[in-house]
Amino acid sequence: MLDLTLLVILAVIVVTVIIAFKIFANLVRAVLTVSAILFVVSAVVGGIVVKDAIDLKKDLQARSNLQLLVNRDGTKILTGLVNVQGDAEGAGAAGSAVRALSDTEVKALNEQYSRQDYAAMLGSKYKLIIFNEASLAQSLPQTINQSGRELPSELILQQLESGDAESRALAFSMLLSLKVSQDRSYIISNYRNGSVIIYPETPSLKVIKIIPQSLLVSVAGIAQPAGA
Repeated sequence: MLDLTLLVILAVIVVTVIIAFKIFANLVRAVLTVSAILFVVSAVVGGIVVKDAIDLKKDLQARSNLQLLVNRDGTKILTGLVNVQGDAEGAGAAGSAVRALSDTEVKALNEQYSRQDYAAMLGSKYKLIIFNEASLAQSLPQTINQSGRELPSELILQQLESGDAESRALAFSMLLSLKVSQDRSYIISNYRNGSVIIYPETPSLKVIKIIPQSLLVSVAGIAQPAGA
């Protein structure tokens, strides 16, 4: 009787071990399958992001973009610049001409901006980039060199508010050029913290918002608009 009981116990143990092993094996296979799927998905997504970043850098250089400056509380467009590809030496030519937006254009954009209709503001251009005056005005030197002349930074800031369309655009261009020359990651750093709006967003731009701060310098070489 004791032997029979022992055999039953051993049989139960063996069956339990076999079942447990099968469950464990299935679990391992499930984990490996999920890991493999995640690896493939990560590789695909990573490939998409890298390709998008490369395309972004190329297209920012090769296509027309609209760069706007809004006031400190973000309620009004002060001025803007548009680079029109092919206008450097006539229509269809290779090159880019940057021009200031007229007061009429700024007024029309302000109407669209009040509705946050970025698609209408973008029009047929590649990217819409909106800067905030507060970020440009922060930590400025006392004077800024412009074509060999030292201009007081306060005077340049005043032009953003009170100058004509061309003067405002020139002041915007000077301040933006200064910021980018001081910090190559200026645009993406401020995009990351919300001081810069880039529309439409692409996969690589969305990644910029979540990557570690230490990687921004390397990202700047990919995502930063040329000549900005």
